[in-house]
Amino acid sequence: MRAVPQLLVVDDNPADVVLVREALAGSAHRPEISNVEDGEEALTFLNRGKKYMNALRPDLIILDLNLPKKHGQSVLADIKSTPDLCRIPVVVFSTSRRARISSAVTNWAPTAMSASREI
Repeated sequence: MRAVPQLLVVDDNPADVVLVREALAGSAHRPEISNVEDGEEALTFLNRGKKYMNALRPDLIILDLNLPKKHGQSVLADIKSTPDLCRIPVVVFSTSRRARISSAVTNWAPTAMSASREI
């Protein structure tokens, strides 16, 4: 891991992004926090497309499921099926009903568990 951890917050709600920033402000390992607001932009960021050509690969992704343009479950599926991205741990953050969240997370739990052990 780099000296400054890189965090990508994928959330279209500015209040949630502020909450993440405030929660981590007192952290001993103050991360560099990038934010994108929809699923398509998240994948552009992660694949270093367009304006994100020089973006550093995140060490952790916080992903909202309810996103515009591309749903968070689809983003998660794309991340976990892409060799260059599948080892990045993803924390799912959403206000969706629990059943919907558990369905998305359950499908990827083995990958997330193995990736988190390597950090």
